Amino acid sequence: MQFNLSRFLSLINRDFILHKKGLIVSVSALCLLLLLVVVFGHQFKSPDQFTASIQMMVMAFVVVLVIGGGLLTASNLGDLKTAVRRADYLSIPASNFEKVLSKWLYSLPLFLIVVSFIFLFYESVYIGIYGDSFTEEGLQIATRMKYLVLHFVSLYVVGHSVAFFFSFLFNSFAAIKGGLISLFILFITGILLAFLNIQGVQEHFEYGDGSISEVFSLSYWNLMIYIDGNATWLMLCAPLFWVFAYLVFKRKTV
Repeated sequence: MQFNLSRFLSLINRDFILHKKGLIVSVSALCLLLLLVVVFGHQFKSPDQFTASIQMMVMAFVVVLVIGGGLLTASNLGDLKTAVRRADYLSIPASNFEKVLSKWLYSLPLFLIVVSFIFLFYESVYIGIYGDSFTEEGLQIATRMKYLVLHFVSLYVVGHSVAFFFSFLFNSFAAIKGGLISLFILFITGILLAFLNIQGVQEHFEYGDGSISEVFSLSYWNLMIYIDGNATWLMLCAPLFWVFAYLVFKRKTV
């Protein structure tokens, strides 16, 4: 596991030169999207003078994390998509660790920093302009939105680690293949929970009709609640998937 700062910076500079146009377009599109969201949400002013703009911005933030972050992570910037591009990328004079680290850097910390900065900038400007019209309850809701964003960031870290692993495991269509495998694992886990009567399924037999479909639905719902409520703890598993990604990529170079 070799690391050379000069070589690593050269690798990042190479990626920036190749993808700077896409980066500029993506950031501009995100800024325009949030602007439209703010303008659209501002039309839904409630009686207490609190608007839906901030709530809609949070929704847009989550969509960008799930779709934008997921596609960015799974694509690996297209460097492993085809045999030709894969051979070209593997021939770059940089260590396997440096290459994996650069992909991790783009898709996790840098992505989160850029997206979060744009979101917080829009929110701060909006509150700075219209904050005096908010009631005390409205300001409290706006504050809670920030904590909700942090919660979604922790969920993104968990999802990123899984997508990051699949991006190196599969050379093409990693997002589709990884998504299907993840859904299949959740599906099997939901079935196991139903049969093991875990987390409220037993109570469902007492009050529901006990049908297989309802038991499975309740099991799956409880599984989602568990993941959502334990995102911080599940983040501890993320480094494992990052290590697995490195090991998978290392095998490709042999």
